[in-house]
Amino acid sequence: MAGLFCLLGAAYFATIPALNTQMVAAAGPSSPTMALTVNNSAFCVGIALGSWLGGVLLAHGRAVPSVAAAGAALTAAALLLALATPGRRRRRGAADGEPHGAGRPQRSDPAVTGRPR
Repeated sequence: MAGLFCLLGAAYFATIPALNTQMVAAAGPSSPTMALTVNNSAFCVGIALGSWLGGVLLAHGRAVPSVAAAGAALTAAALLLALATPGRRRRRGAADGEPHGAGRPQRSDPAVTGRPR
């Protein structure tokens, strides 16, 4: 069981750099810091709400497995919401006649790589 928790933790933390890279790329060169701040705040709000809901369930006499079921239900709801939300798949500038990738941060951009040029 402990190995499963370690694997779950590793998988969770492995997704954060990829998600942050997507956020910086989507925000563009003008506001990568704000995008990462909003993303981190969403994580914190989700953790706080999940903890609150688990505490409410336990305070009202529910068994511990009901907390796991509530977490699974919230995860399923978030997944459905993410799938139902239309993504921004169109490249910026593609309809405006700009060259491919115009207006997007380049790999050498310090905001993307975290390293100075």
